[in-house]
Amino acid sequence: MDKLKSLMIFIRSAQYGSFSEAARHLGMAPSAVSRAVLRLEDDLGVRLLQRTTRSLTLTEDGNRFYQRSEQILNDLEEAELEVKQSQSMPLGTLRLDLSFVFGKIHIAPALLQFVTQYSKLNLNVSFNDRTIDLIEEGIDATVRIGMSSDSRLIMHHLANGTKKS
Repeated sequence: MDKLKSLMIFIRSAQYGSFSEAARHLGMAPSAVSRAVLRLEDDLGVRLLQRTTRSLTLTEDGNRFYQRSEQILNDLEEAELEVKQSQSMPLGTLRLDLSFVFGKIHIAPALLQFVTQYSKLNLNVSFNDRTIDLIEEGIDATVRIGMSSDSRLIMHHLANGTKKS
């Protein structure tokens, strides 16, 4: 059984003061909860819970381990939440380098709506027509007219030019 699951089982057992109650909340058999905590104690070489026929209480080592373990699980839950939220709401800095004319005419007008929609995103935009090394200059995306010979880049065709008569 992986350590993370063992920590969760131990924490729930300590919180509820009962293997049966922890098992009910975790959707497990009480014997499986008891075995998981026993294996964790064996791995650590210390007794974490004092058992009686009616309740569980933390030992001194168990209390220290509980405090740290609970913080670890809380930190993990927060990290998961942050990652999930970043998938629905991007955050951080997006560095764009745009072709001067194309960027000013076609991209710049949409930037206000973009930053309003993605308010947690910091936008850093530059306009120029020089050849740049995206990786060396820390640019996340660029829009250029023409083709690039840099095989390290992922390129997408956006539009064909049209002639005006």
